[in-house]
Amino acid sequence: MKIKFLFLFFTTTLLCSCASYFVRKECERKNWFDYGYQIAMSGKRLNSDHYLNECRKAEAEIQEAQLDLGFKSGMSNYCKPEVVLASGKKGQFFNSEFCDPGQVKLLTAKHSEGVHAFCEPSNGHSFGASGGSYNQICPKEKEEAFLKEYRKGRKKYLTASISENNNRIQKLNSEINMSNLKKANLEGELKIIEAVQLVRPTPATANQPDPTEEKKRDLRTKINKSDAELRSLNMNKTRLQESIYSMEKEVLTLD
Repeated sequence: MKIKFLFLFFTTTLLCSCASYFVRKECERKNWFDYGYQIAMSGKRLNSDHYLNECRKAEAEIQEAQLDLGFKSGMSNYCKPEVVLASGKKGQFFNSEFCDPGQVKLLTAKHSEGVHAFCEPSNGHSFGASGGSYNQICPKEKEEAFLKEYRKGRKKYLTASISENNNRIQKLNSEINMSNLKKANLEGELKIIEAVQLVRPTPATANQPDPTEEKKRDLRTKINKSDAELRSLNMNKTRLQESIYSMEKEVLTLD
C-alpha cells in the first residue's frame, strides 16, 4: 500500500510539474504589452485575469513593465464613447470604475445602446455560432428571443468543435503510436549494446574515449527526448478530451 501511494504521489507530482512547464513556456512567448492592453479594453483589472494568474502560478517570466504599459494604454483608450458602444455591441460589460465620473452617464447610455443592438435575435445565432459565450447582459424584454437563436448557434459551434477535437485526438493517437515505437526501438538498441558490452567489454585506454559509452549516452538522450515528446502529446490529448466532455455537457443543456 505504501509503495502504491508513493508511486501515485510521484506520478501526480511529475504530471503537475510537466503541466507547469508547458504553461510556463507558453506564457513566456506572450506579447505582454498587447495582452495588458486587451485586459484593460475588456474592462478587467490585471489581478482578475485568469490566464495571467495561471502564468504567475507557473512562475513564468512575465514582462511586467510591458504588461503595465499595455494595461495603461488600454485604460487611456477604454473610456471613449465609440469604444464603449462597440463593447456593448459585442455583449461585453462596461466597467465605469475605469472612467472619469463626469463621463459615466454619457458612456453608460452609449453602452446601453450597444447592448440593445447586440441583443437582437438576428445577432443571437451568429454570436453563438462564432463561439461567443453569453453573459446574461441582455435586458429581460429582449433576452428570451435572443437566447432562442443563440442556443441554436451555440449548439452548431459546439458540435463542430467536438468533431474537430475528435479529429485532433485521432492525429495525436497516431503521433503517440509513432513516438512509442521510436522510443521502443531506441531502448532495444540500448539493450543490445549493453548486452554486447557485458559479453565483450571494450578495453579502456588513457587517450581514447570509449565509443560504446558515447553511443549509450546518445541513446539515453534520445530516449529522454522521446519521453518528453510523449508527455507533451498525452497532455494535449487529455486537454482535448476534457474539452470535449465539457462541450458535450453543455450541448445537453441547449436541447
